[in-house]
Amino acid sequence: MKWVTRERPKTDRIACPWLIKNFIDSEAEFLYVPADQVLKVAERKEAHSYDAPGAEYTHRDGLCSFEVLLDEYKLDDPALLLLARIVHGADVADDRDATPQSRGLLAVAEGFHLLNLGDHRQLELSLPVYDASTPGARTKSAAPTKTPDVSLVRAGFIPIPPGVKPGFDHADVHRAGRRMYVAHTGADRIDVLDCEACTYLHPLPAQLPGVAGVLIAEEHELLFSSDRGAAQVSVFRCSDEQLLGQVEVGPHPNGLAYDQQRRHLYSFNLGEPLGENCSASVVDLDSLSVIAELPLPGRPRWAVYDPQRDVVYANIEKPAQIAVINCDRAVIERALAVPGAGRTDSGSMLAGSSAPPMPATSSSSTATAARC
Repeated sequence: MKWVTRERPKTDRIACPWLIKNFIDSEAEFLYVPADQVLKVAERKEAHSYDAPGAEYTHRDGLCSFEVLLDEYKLDDPALLLLARIVHGADVADDRDATPQSRGLLAVAEGFHLLNLGDHRQLELSLPVYDASTPGARTKSAAPTKTPDVSLVRAGFIPIPPGVKPGFDHADVHRAGRRMYVAHTGADRIDVLDCEACTYLHPLPAQLPGVAGVLIAEEHELLFSSDRGAAQVSVFRCSDEQLLGQVEVGPHPNGLAYDQQRRHLYSFNLGEPLGENCSASVVDLDSLSVIAELPLPGRPRWAVYDPQRDVVYANIEKPAQIAVINCDRAVIERALAVPGAGRTDSGSMLAGSSAPPMPATSSSSTATAARC
């Protein structure tokens, strides 16, 4: 997610990115723009705005922006609360002596500011100051809760209206909205579940013949489905769950991957007959059209986009391998051999990334939540 604020930062606009990156949004991208452009850029980029007049997170009720973020995201680590008071004193002129450290932090911030290093270089060099100010806070907040060494335990039961036929396929979660979107293949629809209340909400407003894949691109507020029975992909807007368009792709689309840099959706198609003449259709979202068709070496399963290497990794069932697609040239540049023959896993995940859509295959019209 993008986060935008005013250029030429000192304290709050350095402290907030440190807090956001470490405790709120590990994949955050920070933008510094002129003060009068913050809200316009935030709207255009679908970004969070902070520490600017009228911003989503900014000074209020005597709190600085860092303290507002702590309050909004319910962060109560003692080390963070102490740092918040230090930042408050450094940022708010009337409270310079809020802590003994506040004037020191302000002096450091003003020193970096006067070097004219550029906003992002200043941010990079300043972040270790905040790391050193909160030893232990990162591990305390990020450490996983200790759980018993047991198998999964059912923690809930959600009845789902049945379809004409049995069967579910993939699912994905919109983390900000706390909603799960499930491909209900037997009902030709995507069902929406409330993750907080553990309840069924409604289906998306479209018939999706043989829907198999569901993929959410939260950074662009988009949801994609592969509709195997109609040889098409569908595009929805997450905010109001409205259908934006449908594009015809290769036969029996299954796995999906999204190149957010180019706004290209990859649909991995099972071919006709199934398992033969398999392909990947590259869909340009701006024109809602297929701009490339890539032949695949075998039947595809799922796929994932790697923004650091700018490639898509696609599982191929047979021969057992992972095809690596160069997104700049839209070609398969190499293959990674998978030890052992047979069906490869239907999911793909990059270390350090969020999990891909999860298989939700079942013959019964229920959903079960589990915890370890």
